[in-house]
Amino acid sequence: MLGVQSCGGSPTTWAGEWINAGASLDASDESRGFSKWQLFWLVAVYRDLLKCRRMIELPRQDPCEICETLAGRSTVPVLAESELTITVVNPWQFEAGQCCVVTRRHVATLLELTDQEGTAVIKAARDVAQALLASYQPLGILTFQNNGVYSGQEVPHYHFHVVPRQPGSDWGIGPPQLHKFPDAGRAAGTTSDPASEAERRRRARVDAETLHNTAAQIRRNMPRADRVR
Repeated sequence: MLGVQSCGGSPTTWAGEWINAGASLDASDESRGFSKWQLFWLVAVYRDLLKCRRMIELPRQDPCEICETLAGRSTVPVLAESELTITVVNPWQFEAGQCCVVTRRHVATLLELTDQEGTAVIKAARDVAQALLASYQPLGILTFQNNGVYSGQEVPHYHFHVVPRQPGSDWGIGPPQLHKFPDAGRAAGTTSDPASEAERRRRARVDAETLHNTAAQIRRNMPRADRVR
């Protein structure tokens, strides 16, 4: 089977070179060991991948920090696990208790999730949202997910944010609805000050002990079946 990488990778197969060169199918292509129908299929798949790559630019990160967490090479606390997902405390605590649900499989965006993964993500998000309600008594629960660098995605691995919202947060430039909260986010129409953004990010990056204590508080309210002890 010819290996063509998914969106966000770098397809380097002959099929890509062949299309990029503007070639057309002819009998000589069958000498490569593929039937003409297989060639048509490969071309269609590659063109779809190129279309996806043109639509969404992904962040670059090597190694992927979420894959490092999945491999146990990270201090990020894991709250719960399922066959397809894990739930973690976000090391960037723009809100106290901010969590993420991530896929075990390394996929970059919503567009690449299977139906089973999508279902598992929402179930895990609901479970941690209920735990956050019990742990923090927030005003509300914000959920969101970024696809591509122009939506604010910083890690090229699917992650779904679950955030307990409190008044006067240190969120900064979050989703646009946040400017409605006192001292949270930016007023509509104003521009971001890079200096204040750097300071905000410095405050949000909490130490390992704080993350551990946050995880312990949330974990007590997670469903017993999935939570990590």
